[in-house]
Amino acid sequence: MTSRVVLTDATKPRVVLADAPKPRAGSAVIANALGAAEVADAPAQGGSPVSWYAIRAEVADRLRSTGGRPGLPGAEPRKVTLTQEEWDMIRDLADAIAQPGFRPSAGQVAGVLLGRAVRSARASLNTDGKPL
Repeated sequence: MTSRVVLTDATKPRVVLADAPKPRAGSAVIANALGAAEVADAPAQGGSPVSWYAIRAEVADRLRSTGGRPGLPGAEPRKVTLTQEEWDMIRDLADAIAQPGFRPSAGQVAGVLLGRAVRSARASLNTDGKPL
């Protein structure tokens, strides 16, 4: 059989140390005391195979064949001024991401790159539409 245990002795009083350590300071308190400033990540330099694969995949996903040169549904041709050097770089990028059976034009690659840049720039705005 089990029986209930009843304690009869008094609870010991709490021990309080006069020179007890203070609670730990949080990272915000330490950063403020040191005068630290928030540091943002630097933009990636050079790109990586993963980012180029993502560009290639987006070009392929956005383009739909209509019997001629594939185009972007709902898009209209626009004029964008580029230097010859910039256009040559875009052509080189288009050649670099081409595969057998998939050869995007420089204009198609430029459209994807510009779209990504615009979305990234817009995401960096404050809620009031002003740059951070």
